[in-house]
Order: sequence, then structure tokens, then C-alpha cells
Amino acid sequence: MTEADKQDEKICKEASDFTKIFYDAMDRKRDKINYLYCDSGSTLVWNGNPVSGSDNIFRFISSLPETDHHLVSVDVQQINAGLPGSPDLLTVTTAGNVTLGGTMHGFTHTFILMVEDGKYKMEFEQLHLKTVELLAAKASTYGLPAETDETTDAAMLAECQQAYFNTRQQLLTPIIQATLAYMASTYADSSCALTRSSCSFILGLCDDEFRLYRQFFSTGPISGDPPSRLGRKISSPTPSTASAYQQQPDVLHPFEEFIEAICRLLYDMLRPIIIHNPHLETLAELCAILKVEMIDERCSIVPAIVAEECTSFDPRAGFVRVIGELVGDVAERIVYRAALYGQTDIAGYKPATGDLAYPEKLEMMKNIEKEKQKEAEEGAERQEAGSARKDSTAPRPSPAPISAVDLHCLWYPTVRRTVMCLAKLYRCLDIAVFQSIARDLLAMCCESLEAAALQISASPSKKTGHSKKLDGELFLVKHLLILREQTTPYRQAAHRADATLPVLDCSIDFAKMKSSLFDDKSRWFELSSNNAFLELLFSVPIHVSEQSGDTRRIIDNQLRTRCNQLITTSANIVVGPFLAWVDTAEDELLKPDFDLKKHPDLSPSKLSELAKVAVKALSHTWPEVCVV
Repeated sequence: MTEADKQDEKICKEASDFTKIFYDAMDRKRDKINYLYCDSGSTLVWNGNPVSGSDNIFRFISSLPETDHHLVSVDVQQINAGLPGSPDLLTVTTAGNVTLGGTMHGFTHTFILMVEDGKYKMEFEQLHLKTVELLAAKASTYGLPAETDETTDAAMLAECQQAYFNTRQQLLTPIIQATLAYMASTYADSSCALTRSSCSFILGLCDDEFRLYRQFFSTGPISGDPPSRLGRKISSPTPSTASAYQQQPDVLHPFEEFIEAICRLLYDMLRPIIIHNPHLETLAELCAILKVEMIDERCSIVPAIVAEECTSFDPRAGFVRVIGELVGDVAERIVYRAALYGQTDIAGYKPATGDLAYPEKLEMMKNIEKEKQKEAEEGAERQEAGSARKDSTAPRPSPAPISAVDLHCLWYPTVRRTVMCLAKLYRCLDIAVFQSIARDLLAMCCESLEAAALQISASPSKKTGHSKKLDGELFLVKHLLILREQTTPYRQAAHRADATLPVLDCSIDFAKMKSSLFDDKSRWFELSSNNAFLELLFSVPIHVSEQSGDTRRIIDNQLRTRCNQLITTSANIVVGPFLAWVDTAEDELLKPDFDLKKHPDLSPSKLSELAKVAVKALSHTWPEVCVV
């Protein structure tokens, strides 16, 4: 016999001895029964009526009629063994008959023993009586007790389940709290590791509790809705996360309520850590852990314990519901932090000198690319010359393309931050919420690009003969195209999900009201239908216009405007004097007293001279503009 078997045998013997002493005291020595209860915190539940405190329990037992107990079975279970900070407890369940006041009853008695002053004492007990004579009468009339009224059976089953879940919750709550506190201290430096470990612990506990529950109660399909243990209806998850999960039933199974109560302990621990986290990247990672890893991946797979037989409920539904609420809390925090991040790091970004070095940055990267290509060609030639067997017609290896890291380094910092932020938020948020945040971040990014383009245009030109205005506009168009390309997958995903919500920009025009108040003063007191005051009262003085403002339209409108400006600037650089002469000639021709002799600047010779300058500019200046 091993040491563990010896220890179990010792515990069973001590619990059996305590049971004999307790029922002997109940039947013959009630004046000493208070020594068997804990000094404080003990509770007795007699047929659903609770009595707390050893003194109150002693007075209650003393008021009972004389009893005579006959035990049929005794079951002993040890719990909390080996867990940190948890005392060793014994759960003893007895069943038998008791004669109370001359009437025989069947009873089930469950009590919890803990060590106090070196002895086992009772901390909690629950006793349920059932009249044996009533069962005998029903059996003689209707046959077996299993054929009794279904309503009575359902009520009895609900009462048994309530007692079971109350006992389990009372036993597990201090253990779970101690374990979660231990995890919080262990992973104090990593909220992501704490979230992943604690959720895995609770999810495993849910499966273990379902296995234990299945040993006592049937989990097969039942008719009608299961009774609610708490007598209440549970609403579906928060609107921000409800679209990601299945619709929950209005009335929950008692097991689901029990699991939800356990998961609330996890929720109470994680929520303060999450809502006080200032880092957007960490919040996005936490949301991905909760939403993707825990709900979408682990809870979407039917566990083996459920697949073994048909069940009328999902044993992980309570976990999914609580974690779904936690995902909603994280999403709200992400929305707030993303808006703050956009204001401080994107809209409020102050560019350094190197950020505005355009087109010097592009020229530098082009030179680096040429050097790499030249080195690759020289290496290929040396390898080809040293190998006699190699076919001379074999194609040369193409130069390695610029890596994505190098491309990101060429981007303006606000563009890089916007793209990286959207990539992190896409997995965390619902499509509608993500589109709203993306719209605000892209609008801020466009404003920062416009400010940077103005600074580039105002800087002095070093090499080219033209001004830096063209460089600023090229810089702006280039980064708008980058934003358009990088946000295309998000728009396609929203279109596939059919979740695109119309985002409208509303504008209010008070021009008509202003005209009625100030321009039509003479008609205010006219005694006719042309009275300005009556028009103001009976007409609509305010004009409201709506314009779609989604991410695609924001970037496309900016691109259209900036491309037109780029075309105008390029034309002014190449053929600007010629265009100015054409505009002047058209304006003068519209005058009634136009005389060509009075305008020597519009003479054919002047036109010929400007045309020659334009042709020369197309030959020399235009290639330079194309290089830029």
C-alpha cells in the first residue's frame, strides 16, 4: 500500500468517526453538539433554510424534536489538497432514514469539515428531508416513483442542481481567487501572458466541471427551456461584439450560469488591468488573444467531452459570454487610445529635417539600388568567367528587389504609423468600428502630409532650377498613392462582409437665413405676401447637405485635387510664360474696343518668341521634371 493510499484510508476513517459522533450527538447528546461546529463562519441549510453561526445552529438543533438516524451510505471526498493558500477540506455526503417527531423521512446530508485546533469541525452542512411514507403511498397508487408527476420531478431536479452548484461555487471561489492572484503576481510584467494563462486555466476548469457535472446529472436533450438557477434572463453580449458571436438564448441552463459566475472572477481580475493599459499595441494584442485565440479558435472547436454525447447546452457558453464582454471593454479602450494616438503621433507630429529631404531620399535609394545591381552583375560575370561549362546564353540573375523594410523607411513617418496602426487594429475590431477609426486616422494622416508638403515647397532648392513646389506636390501624391494601396485590402474585406456602413459628412448652410435677416430689411414690414418675415417663418432657411466620407472617398478626393495641382505646377514650369500669354490674349479679345496695335505684347513676333522658349523648355526642362 502506497503512502497516498494510507493517507486516504486515514482520512476516510477520521471522517467516518466524526460522522458517528455527530449523529450520536444529534440523537442523544445535543448539549455537546456545538463543539462539533467551527467557532465562526459555520452554516447550516435545513431544507433550504439557512442558519449561520455556531450559537444559532445550536439553538436551532435544540428546538428540533427527538431524532433517530439510520445511515445507509457515507461518501468522503478530499478537496483543496496541495493548492497554495488553501486549507485541506473534507466533503462528507451521507444518506439514510431519520425518525423525526414520530415520522420517518429519507434524508441526504452534505457537510464540509475543516481542521480547527487540530480537530475536524463542521464548517458548512446542508440537509434535505423527504417523507418516506408519501413515496410509499405514491408507489402503491401509481407504481414506481419514477412515474410521479413530471412537474414535481423537474422541481426536485432543479433543487438538486441548485444545491450542487451552490456547493461547488462556494468550494471553488476561494481556490480560483487564490490561483488568479498567484498568476497575477507571477505575470506582473506581462499582461498578455497573464491573460493567456488565466483564460486557459479557467477554460480547462470549465471542461473539468462539465465532466464532474455529467457524473451526477443527465446532459441529454430536454423538453422546454431549462430552469434558470438565478431566476433571471441573460441578455446577449454588448453591441460592439455581438456580431462576432452567435445569438445567446434568453434563458440559460443552470450549468451555464454556474460557469459564468466562475468566469466573473477572471473578468474582475483582468478588467482593471486592461482599462488602465496605456499602450495601443498591448491592447491590440490582448484583444487578439481574447477574440481570436480564446473564442474564435479554442471555443469554436467542440471538445471531446461534448462530442461524446448529445447535450442540451454548450458547456463553454458562459466562458464565451464573459470573454465577449471583456472583448467589448478592450475594444472601447482601443478606440479611445487610437483616437489619442492619432492626435498626438499623427496629426501632432513635428517632422525632422531628414523627414523632409525630398527628393534627396529617393535619389539616395536609387544610387544604392544601382550600386547593388552593379555588384550583382560583376559577381555574375566573374562566376560566369570562372565556369567553363556554363552556357554563355544563360540569363543573368536579376538584382534583388528592395525589401519591405527599406520601403517603409522611405515612407513619411505619419504614413508608416497609420499603416502599421491599421494593420494591428484590423484583427481586433468589428468592421464597422474599424472603418470609423480608419477614416479618422487617414484624415489626420492626410493633414500631416499636407503640412509636410507645404514645408517642402517652402524650403530652398539646391540642385534643380525650378522651385521646390513641384517636389512638395510629388511628395504628397506619392504618399497618397501609398495610403490608397495599403488600405485597399480593408475596403475589400468590408465589401465581402457586407458590413460597410455609410459614413456621411453633414454641412449646414445659413446663407438663406442671413439673406432674409440683413438683405431684405425693406420687406420685413410689407403688408403683402412678399413679406420677408413670413418667408423666414414658412420656408426652410437652413440647407443641410450630406456627402459620403468613407476612407476610399477621402483618399480619392485628395488624390484628384493634388493631381490637378501637380499638372498645373508642371505646366507652369515647362510652358508657363506661353500659357500666361494665351490667357492674356483671350481676356483682351473679349473686350469690345480691342485693338492689336495697342498691345505690342500680343504681336505675332512675341508669340513666336514664346513658342520657341516653350519648345526649348520641353527639350530641356521636361526631362528634368520627369526625373524628379
